[in-house]
Parts: sequence; C-alpha cells; structure tokens
Amino acid sequence: MTVAGYLRQLRLELTARGVADSRILDEARDHLEDAVAEELGHGRRLDDAEREALARFGAPQIVAAGFPRGRGRMLDRLLASVSGLNIAATLWLSGSLLVLAPARANHARWFLAGAVILTHGSLTLAATAAEYPSERLRTTLAAGAAVLLALAAASAFQLLSEPHFEGFRLVLTPLLTLQGALTLVRVPIRSGPGVARRHRNL
Repeated sequence: MTVAGYLRQLRLELTARGVADSRILDEARDHLEDAVAEELGHGRRLDDAEREALARFGAPQIVAAGFPRGRGRMLDRLLASVSGLNIAATLWLSGSLLVLAPARANHARWFLAGAVILTHGSLTLAATAAEYPSERLRTTLAAGAAVLLALAAASAFQLLSEPHFEGFRLVLTPLLTLQGALTLVRVPIRSGPGVARRHRNL
C-alpha cells in the first residue's frame, strides 16, 4: 500500500467512526512524509521507504480506533432502526399479499422489490453492527441505496397518480427514502477528489 492509499483508507475508517477532523489526516500525512524522507535518507527505495513508514505508523483500523466515535454512531443506530422497520414492514406486507391475494396486486414486481429491501436491510444491519465493515460491503450498500431511492420514487409516483389509495405505500415510501439517504450519508465508498489531489504526489 502506498502512503496515498493508506491516507484514503484512514479517512474511510475515521468517517465510519463519525470522526470528521481534517487535522488528523493532515498530521498523519506530515508524519508519514517525514518518515518516508528519513527512510530515503538511509538509502531505501521509495516503495520500501513507504512500506517501512506505514508499518511503523500502524494499520488504519488501529489508528482510527484510537479516536472516540462521533455523532456518526447515533446515525448508525437510526439507520439500523429504519432498516429493521423496513424489513418488518416488507415481511408483513408480503404475508398479507399471499394471504389476501388482492386482484390488483402485481406479485412478481412486489416480491422482486421485497427481495431488494430485505437484502439491503440485512446487509445494513450487519454493517452497522460491525466495527469495520469491508469496503466491498460499503460499496454494495451505497449501490443498493440508489435502488431504494428509485423504488421510493416509483412508489410515491404511484401513490399520487393511481385513483385508489394504498396505505402501505404511505408507510414504505418515506421509510425507503430515509434508509437510502442515510445509507449514502453513512457509507463512504471513496475519498473525495480534494483528498485525492492533495495526496496524488506522495
């Protein structure tokens, strides 16, 4: 891993803990730059110098764990609660659909949407419970959040345009919107362009 890659990972870990102080990254960058320069002064190649400096500094997860969680933890709990509500509502509605079998129901479309909601909700609960959710999981959740927002938009359109009122859409639409929005806020999948430019030449 390069210094630039390390700083990107450290930023993700800090963000996941709700720590938003940019001075931490600035201090880490300065420290690593000095350590790399010291190793280069001992005759090491650049990749070896970076590897040694990073080994002495510590893994990003360990460094981030040294800082107390910020308000992000409260958002994690809110996201987990909303996901749990969506899972419960989806299971209840699916059961009602099977038992009552309304004539207008599109079973295929509902169960496809329900599978997305249940899968995303389960993965969200796993991510909010984990100390260090993997980057792959965070990327999957961010992509799924876009799907949830699309489902919410479609549900809102049907709620407003169809002549008959469907109460379950009134419940699911805001819950799906909230879950999708909170996921995008709490699940960083890449460092911002400013950070990338700042560390490009490290």
